Amino acid sequence: RVWRVEREAGLCRPPPALRAAYPSATDLQSILRITDRATGQQVVHNGCRNLKPRGFNGHGQGMDSVAHLDPLVGEPSSRCDFCEWQDYTAADTFGRVETERVVTASNLFKLGEKHGLCIFKRHHPLQFDLEDVQHLLRASTEWFRLASDENTSLTCPFLLWNCLPRAGASQFHGHAQLFALQEHLPNCERLWRSKRQYAEQHEGKDYYEDLAEGADSLGLASALGTAVALPSLTPVQDAEMVCLGSSLDDEGFAMAMYATLRTLIDDLGVTAFGAGVFLERNGGPVMARIVSRGREGGAIASDFGSMEVFGGASVVKTDPFVLAPLLAAKVVGILPHSHSAHRSD
Repeated sequence: RVWRVEREAGLCRPPPALRAAYPSATDLQSILRITDRATGQQVVHNGCRNLKPRGFNGHGQGMDSVAHLDPLVGEPSSRCDFCEWQDYTAADTFGRVETERVVTASNLFKLGEKHGLCIFKRHHPLQFDLEDVQHLLRASTEWFRLASDENTSLTCPFLLWNCLPRAGASQFHGHAQLFALQEHLPNCERLWRSKRQYAEQHEGKDYYEDLAEGADSLGLASALGTAVALPSLTPVQDAEMVCLGSSLDDEGFAMAMYATLRTLIDDLGVTAFGAGVFLERNGGPVMARIVSRGREGGAIASDFGSMEVFGGASVVKTDPFVLAPLLAAKVVGILPHSHSAHRSD
């Protein structure tokens, strides 16, 4: 009654060079998923992940500096697996999705039956442009389609993007992670349940629409076509931004994500960030949540303490009303000929 225990089998196709480099990684992996039925808390375990390599420079001083983390800096014999993706990443069972800017791969250390990567062809994780983000979202959309075509029970997509080790990344090279699941992850399910309850309690009103309108009334929202970007008034972590769009391939949504990320990086000096894109089972509106996980030369202490872990309340430093004009200026720079700054007029 308390726990639901599930096992999944993950398959990938590693090329010979990858097999030689990481013999501990197997084609077939067993993933254990345990969910507390009462609380919704979930854990995912794959023993292979204990052997996962770390794609960062492990030498020298100043490890809080992004440059010191780059495995290609100061190490003549070093390589980046993701720069050499043809030889050092695995393909999914349905192949790869490739564009001029990105390519997908199968995660070699899986957290689900279909767990992939979308890898930028640009090495540095902070030097992406708008077209990179557009290609990331387009390729991810196609990856989700291929994964669900291969197994029609995998109808719950999720995209996450961790940048640098403080955000949980294990590779320096920029990349996002893609999941196609039978059931939504706990926080995704909580969001959908909350949206349904909100509509029931407020005469069918849509939570996303009201969130955008409420932020607009406070001068916090910036519009990009049909999409909206805004600083969160209830951030889970410091400097959280929210992007709302009609779909994952909504051009305005890509611009909103790009504007928020560049605001964090260029204006706040953020060097580590985490992003999650919440996607409904049958398509429809999407939400991205993007948070700072640290700034170069910033505090050594963790930004996620017991208050957040156990209390469910966040302690943050950045005022959303300080973030809003920075975001609006970034949006105007992306769409210089469009009325797309604050919507508070």
